[in-house]
Amino acid sequence: MPEDLKDLTRRFLAHRHQLLGFIHGLVRDLDAAEEILQEVWIRLADAVERDVDIRQPEAWCRGTAKNLVLHYFRSKRTAKVTADSRFLDLAEQAFAEAEQGPSLWTTRREAVFRCVETLPDKSREIVRMKYVEGLKVAEIARRKGRSIDAVMKALSRIRQVLGECVERRRLGEDGLGLLAEGPAGS
Repeated sequence: MPEDLKDLTRRFLAHRHQLLGFIHGLVRDLDAAEEILQEVWIRLADAVERDVDIRQPEAWCRGTAKNLVLHYFRSKRTAKVTADSRFLDLAEQAFAEAEQGPSLWTTRREAVFRCVETLPDKSREIVRMKYVEGLKVAEIARRKGRSIDAVMKALSRIRQVLGECVERRRLGEDGLGLLAEGPAGS
């Protein structure tokens, strides 16, 4: 085994769980996530054999995984869920920032929790059902007596409000703006 492959193998295995978490968070299917992870490893080993210069293997693997996740969703033509490449880019960016150090990740996570607390009760309930209980949109719609479309629109609005809130908090904590106490209009 070439030295580069040994080093990349060690680094891949050291970050395997983080990469699997990234993939699983996107596809929400552990078997599919494991298959994608294995395919990332195969492509990494193949790239090393072809003498591809991989300076940041964690980022390379995440980017490869992101592309495989897009392919996964495109191949499931019957799925109502589609992958938005912009969302995958944001997820990849979040994981890249997490690699810079736990403080940045912890700060963002705390901002998300604080922003969720500022949501109206109905919105917080939808967030809890989707992200804590892991319910599918159809089940949330059934339980809430709403249409699937209405729940999807609500989730989209909630994500937008949370994203804006987290960004305002981040800017406030960095001294670049005012610390917002919560999303406007909630």
